[in-house]
Amino acid sequence: MARVTKVDSKSYYNTLPPLGHECGDIWRNLPSFGMLGETPCAGIVITPACDLSWQKSDTLTYLPIVPIRTFFSMEAALPAVIERVCANLQTIGYELRPEWSAQTYVPPSGEELTSLQTGLEQYRSAQQRPAKVLAAIDRTVAGIEILHAITHSELNPIASEKLSVHFGAEWAKIKDRLIRNSYSPALHFLPHDGQNAVFSGVREHSVVLFRYPITVPVKMLNYAEETSDSAWADRVESLNLSSTMKNAFFSARPVKMLSLKAAFLSDLLTRFSALYNRIGSPDFTKETVDLYSSQVDI
Repeated sequence: MARVTKVDSKSYYNTLPPLGHECGDIWRNLPSFGMLGETPCAGIVITPACDLSWQKSDTLTYLPIVPIRTFFSMEAALPAVIERVCANLQTIGYELRPEWSAQTYVPPSGEELTSLQTGLEQYRSAQQRPAKVLAAIDRTVAGIEILHAITHSELNPIASEKLSVHFGAEWAKIKDRLIRNSYSPALHFLPHDGQNAVFSGVREHSVVLFRYPITVPVKMLNYAEETSDSAWADRVESLNLSSTMKNAFFSARPVKMLSLKAAFLSDLLTRFSALYNRIGSPDFTKETVDLYSSQVDI
């Protein structure tokens, strides 16, 4: 019988990356230019190794890394949450169902969410409800609270209990698919690195966001490597940069913490390239899909 090699966080990372820049470097305190709120993020460098080694590029591109539970406070998670909320409302039999679509990335307004939650609580208390309906109300309220978090500009982790209540038994399957990279072609799982928080580059089990590539001048990370934390703000202020670039880097000095080992980096880059290299074609409408589905059994 073939021996199964155990793969864990120690298999994934080089914890003492050298100075300079390489594809697969993982940095902390990188700017997202408002795409992920104002708080700096972690990121993994995807600029080709040859460009970095031979200084062929004056820019460096990285993909943000966010903890799994934080991902569910992003608009990227909106369709999955909306779909489950609408399904639960149907189970409840609640007549004042909002006309939300799981096919859009525009979240409901805070007023809509508050109104729906208030209406559900009144519906719950108006008379005795079956256990199935009460459970569906609990799942819906948890989903509304997640949607409230999505409407905020800053990302924050969603409580595990809230995700578990909202998604029910499906939550375990979602976690499994995220870890196995079968949940979405736009996400790639990275395990926590198991290090003390001070030295950690991936503090929690996380996902790499393929649809959020960010490019910055190489010189900014060069400056970060040769400047101390205490001198960083003054260094940024002294540079001849646009106000946007200064503001993006001013709050925290980027620090390289890890690098992803080659075997795992090649898988990440292959999946990232596949997402953008396909030409694609227009999708069928839902009506056409339903029609074709019904015709399969004829």
